Amino acid sequence: MIHSIFMLVFSIFLIFLTLQSAKAEPSNYLPVNGCLWSDCNVGNVIPPIENYSIDCCELEVPLNYAKANGTKISISMSRLIPSNKNYTMRNTLFFLTGGPGSSGWTALQYIPTLFPSNYGITIILPDHRGVGLSTPLTCDDHGSQNLTIDCISYLTSKWSIEGLNQFSITAAAHDLSVQIRFYQSISSGRVSVYSLSYGTVWLDRFLQIYPNIIQSAIMDSVMHPQLFSMSRYDLWTSLVASRFLAYCQFQSECSRYFPIHEPPQIMLSRILKELDQNNQHCINDHLLQYHITADKLRGLFRGMMSSSKSFYSRTVIPAVIFRLNRCNPDDVKILNFFFKTTLGTSEKLSKNGSTPPPALYDSLVLGFNIIQSELWLGKDEEEVDEETLLAWHNSTLMALENLKLFTSLRSEWPKYPLDEYYHKVAMNSNVLMLSSQLDPAANLDYATHLATMTSKTRTFYTFPLIGHVTILTVLVDYKCPLKLICSWAFANLFPSEWNDTSCIQEFPTTIDFVGNGKKEQEYSMIYLNISKPFEDLKLTTPSSEHFILSEQGNRFQPADNVQLLSSFSNVDITASCAMYCLQNMFCRTFDFDSITQQCRLYEGWIYTGSIISTSLPSIIGWIGTDPSMFSSYNASSDQCHDNRYLSYDILSGRCKCPLRTFWNGSMCLNQRFAGDTCVENNWCRDDLNIGCIASICTVIPTTSTTTSTTTTTPTCTTLVNFDDIDNQSSISNVVPNGYKNLNWTNAEYINVSTTPVDGGYRSAAPSGTFVMHNVNDFLMEGIEHCRTDSFHDFHSVNDGKRQSTTINNHITRFEDLSNEVIYEVFANLDYYHVYQGFFNLNYRFHSLQMESILPIKINLFPMSQSIFNRYNHDIIIPNTHRIDTLRISNYFMFDDRILALSEKTFLRTLTIENIESNCLKNLLHQLTLLSNLSSLTISTIKPVDNNKASIYQQIFHFPSLKFCKVSIGVKDLDDILPCTMNNSSPIEHLILDERIEWYQLNNFLSYIPRLRYLKVSLKKDRSFKQANLSPCLMKNLTHVSLQLYDTMTFIELQELFLNYFPFVQVLHLSLGIQFLDANEWERIIALYLPNLRIFNVYFFITVGYDTDLNLIDEQIKQFRSSFWIDRQFFLDYRFLSAIEYYHYRILYSTNPYRNKYFVICKQLSNVICEDEYKFFRSVNHVEIQKEKVMEKCNYYFPNITKLTLENGFSEAACELITTNLTRILPLQQLNTLIINCYDLSLLKLIELLSYAPNLHTLSFKFTPINEESRKTIEQYENLKSVSKTNCIRNLTYGSRCTLDEVEFLVKLFPHLRCLTTNIKLEFLESVLQFLLNENNENTRDLALFSLIDTNQQQRIHLDNLIKLKTLPQHCKTMQVTWNSVFVWW
Repeated sequence: MIHSIFMLVFSIFLIFLTLQSAKAEPSNYLPVNGCLWSDCNVGNVIPPIENYSIDCCELEVPLNYAKANGTKISISMSRLIPSNKNYTMRNTLFFLTGGPGSSGWTALQYIPTLFPSNYGITIILPDHRGVGLSTPLTCDDHGSQNLTIDCISYLTSKWSIEGLNQFSITAAAHDLSVQIRFYQSISSGRVSVYSLSYGTVWLDRFLQIYPNIIQSAIMDSVMHPQLFSMSRYDLWTSLVASRFLAYCQFQSECSRYFPIHEPPQIMLSRILKELDQNNQHCINDHLLQYHITADKLRGLFRGMMSSSKSFYSRTVIPAVIFRLNRCNPDDVKILNFFFKTTLGTSEKLSKNGSTPPPALYDSLVLGFNIIQSELWLGKDEEEVDEETLLAWHNSTLMALENLKLFTSLRSEWPKYPLDEYYHKVAMNSNVLMLSSQLDPAANLDYATHLATMTSKTRTFYTFPLIGHVTILTVLVDYKCPLKLICSWAFANLFPSEWNDTSCIQEFPTTIDFVGNGKKEQEYSMIYLNISKPFEDLKLTTPSSEHFILSEQGNRFQPADNVQLLSSFSNVDITASCAMYCLQNMFCRTFDFDSITQQCRLYEGWIYTGSIISTSLPSIIGWIGTDPSMFSSYNASSDQCHDNRYLSYDILSGRCKCPLRTFWNGSMCLNQRFAGDTCVENNWCRDDLNIGCIASICTVIPTTSTTTSTTTTTPTCTTLVNFDDIDNQSSISNVVPNGYKNLNWTNAEYINVSTTPVDGGYRSAAPSGTFVMHNVNDFLMEGIEHCRTDSFHDFHSVNDGKRQSTTINNHITRFEDLSNEVIYEVFANLDYYHVYQGFFNLNYRFHSLQMESILPIKINLFPMSQSIFNRYNHDIIIPNTHRIDTLRISNYFMFDDRILALSEKTFLRTLTIENIESNCLKNLLHQLTLLSNLSSLTISTIKPVDNNKASIYQQIFHFPSLKFCKVSIGVKDLDDILPCTMNNSSPIEHLILDERIEWYQLNNFLSYIPRLRYLKVSLKKDRSFKQANLSPCLMKNLTHVSLQLYDTMTFIELQELFLNYFPFVQVLHLSLGIQFLDANEWERIIALYLPNLRIFNVYFFITVGYDTDLNLIDEQIKQFRSSFWIDRQFFLDYRFLSAIEYYHYRILYSTNPYRNKYFVICKQLSNVICEDEYKFFRSVNHVEIQKEKVMEKCNYYFPNITKLTLENGFSEAACELITTNLTRILPLQQLNTLIINCYDLSLLKLIELLSYAPNLHTLSFKFTPINEESRKTIEQYENLKSVSKTNCIRNLTYGSRCTLDEVEFLVKLFPHLRCLTTNIKLEFLESVLQFLLNENNENTRDLALFSLIDTNQQQRIHLDNLIKLKTLPQHCKTMQVTWNSVFVWW
């Protein structure tokens, strides 16, 4: 027995020692000998890197860091140093690639594009252990990556199980620390780490163990260390594929090619099933040579959609699906070109060619080892059998091609044990995280979850509609991710505006599948050899730019090797090589070898060299030549902007042949080499010292002579460097006329240090700080500008806010202002007014609106259909990506055919006013696609009668919504909102004009656990028994505003605070007389509201003939005890209004609370008005019920914007209305005036309007405007002045009008947009014809007419007018309520 216990204890001790040895503690290991930077031992498979020098070093590290003196392996890193003599190694970026199993060499070809050498950054590409030039992990001694049982035997024999276990993420994190610390020991300066895809998991593991080694970290296309699951990878990829193809349905030109019941994602699913069943007719009949299977097609489409660099490549996928289904002769021809271009061989590098070291680019063994050990299952996921995985895979639209690669050896593979860092997250390091909406490899939902977990230390940005690895969008001309990365990594190296996230709005919010854009047409040519992906060959306009492909087995031999532009390695398919050619403006021919995966670009047209037959499966592609390509030769400069065949000649201002080409009378041809025929010197390669002699291009010999030289100082020469201008601005300004005794026109100087690092200004300032540029699009004196978009370089944006700009005193014309100042002006105007005033003014102001990247706010107030159509066409549609804020108050614009909200995916703030309740469901469906929407305000014209619960459920599913205000009618929420445990809404601020039943509160709050502010009304149905509330503590909820109805009691109120709102700090309450009990409130506040700081209460007290006023007075006195005074909870008591036998009083909180609404009414007998003025600075709306109180009390409202005059004014008081009002408030600040008093004459109304020039909304009901009063007022001298100066846009007149009265109203208010009134039946037709008359100057802005208080006869008559076409056909009507009709034209 004792022996058994001893053995058990000893076994436990051994297990403990084993676990301790496996524990991955931080390592301080540094190699004794360091490493020597030298040439990289990779043969000639790696081409030279433009403007960088490259070297490598290998460090010796332990195979097992727990046994530092044991077996050693090497880890390698390559270094790219900018080829710049002034460069100092002060900024270094470690670049972690993806995989797992990929080396740093896979990123090499992108470095010059991603980080141009003039950025001044040293790039380090560390190789993960097991791949690249590190000690490789292979299946045999020859570098095989063939994963079999034999491979497992070889690995366990060579490395042992324990040794193989060391090729893990944690060991790679230790390696990275060794590489970084070694580099820091030899180079001072800032070190940042950028990671992508799997590299983000590698970096996260590193930051868990070593949180303080580096200065900054970036994760691009974030993989969640806890939730990423390779076993579920195909499911996420297919979901993204479905979302991607669904965008075809949002583009009518694309969706029309697919039946309604079979959109592209459904059609693709059917085609894949047909391939599985070997009955896909198009492939079986015409395309068998490509051996297309369902798996191959899934993998091909995934590859085209996956990466961000495939931004335009993916746009042809729906057309390929469509053509595979239709399969007419044109389709077959186009599909042949497509599969020939995309389906390269999967063979590896030939041993006969230039063979790289084993696993230079990838190690399948390393990747398999890491995936099977710790990336196969996400946290809490269970193992899935192979049959289920295969079923999942076969149900996908796009997926990895070879699923069996991951499943066949899973049970046999020797997986390494998991350490304490497995499924953990680094929480203590500042990290920039970037993810994209259509990333099939890195789950955006998981990335968002990770961002929420780490929100205290990490910054997270999402990019719309792009794929995997956001930084690669640089390859398709979108630099926003790169700028954010650079400014995060090296803030002092780049302009501050690079940190401006508004650049995210540069990305389009729709996908062009039909070739409307130039780029889409170019890529369609690459893949389909047709510019419009869906069009038939006979209908397509022939393109002057198209690729022609040779058969396999051909390579290009240039006339001279100098024509080789560049070479790319590790290129997967022909189409990728064609893309490289397309991106190089000088490329005319390329060849691609699918075995060596080499792509070479040549500047020579195909006719300049030779086509050589070869046994290798290489292929040549070239751009077909046609004289139409050069039709703009010698045209003005604007005709060759961004033209690859012609360039702008600055001396002549004309389109000329590009460098190293000549004009032969019809085309620009490549200059010729020695021995070729010629006519003039420019036919020959003069850069190689070849000239035309006796009609033959001949090398001209050079001679070297020694002569004496005399230095002569030229006369009449002035050095102009713009560095010595008087009173010079430190940033930019106009070059003053007379500077250097020259006349300057349309010229400005700019400090180059304020311009982007990659701009051309810095290279143009060798002699000083400033250069001259043309800020406008006008001709400068003596010099034409060479940039039409130069103003893009002067946007000054910092965190979304424009910086203030100083205007020099000598500028006297608006057009002389700098662009920054003009943007400041634009920002303070309604954008429609910017459009109206400047859009067609001149090219500069047109460009300032159309080519800016600044966010804009669109306010769609009631405007005519024609004006809206122009505004929509000119501004809204082209700037969809810039619309940050949108407000719609026009009842007729909620049709998605008029305004497609689903396309505005960058929208952050949306206000919807006066929407019809039956349009609300469709609207909310559109909003589900707005992933950036953070603020939503909705109000309906009339209450929503049913399905309110489903409306809230839709709103609670919006992914980014923080602020929400909903006004869908005061009817009760009667349908049951189900409780939820999983659908957590991000809403933090919620305002509801809604009555919620007491028993529904728990279910309602279960959707919004992050809530901080809540405003709602609560009631209790008397027919329900006491509700049992399930506690749902809202820990974040600190601000609550409640209206409680008289069916509730103190007991229920106590339970409310106890179960839901115990953390409330600010409480606003609107209550009835049943809650007028100070003692109960003292008890509740003391026991259940310990954090309460502000108690703002409004008791509404109804006093009838049998009310005991003494009792009410005693109850009110209780609110003046020390409990209330100590907490500074002060209340006031006054009269509100009276109706027949009842009057109403209020007990309400006073200072320090900031009430925005104030009623001036009859005072109670014991209230004495103050002698001194009392200022109500927070009030913006005043309602005046009695003029006598207004006369007696010394109130002043300095910030009022809205005034309501009730019917408590006598005729005599109305005569003094203006005088009395100016004593208590500034009339000039009013923008809204509502008049409900009977005795205010039209004359006094106009007098009042003359003091309120900023009114935009006016409502008056009872003022007569009959013929007699109109004649009187027409003699009034203020009439013309008021008519000219008032800016009233919205007018409501409560009386029934005649035609004469309507004519008078629009004459008095000529800027009306919306007129609301009633019309006598006999005048209805004539009034509408008058309002719709286009020649009527006074109704030019009027677009909406609201008929109120209508009867059935009036509505029938209006319908008949439209049916009989008495009114224009474009008129639209809407019956909003049973007695209100709107007309829009």
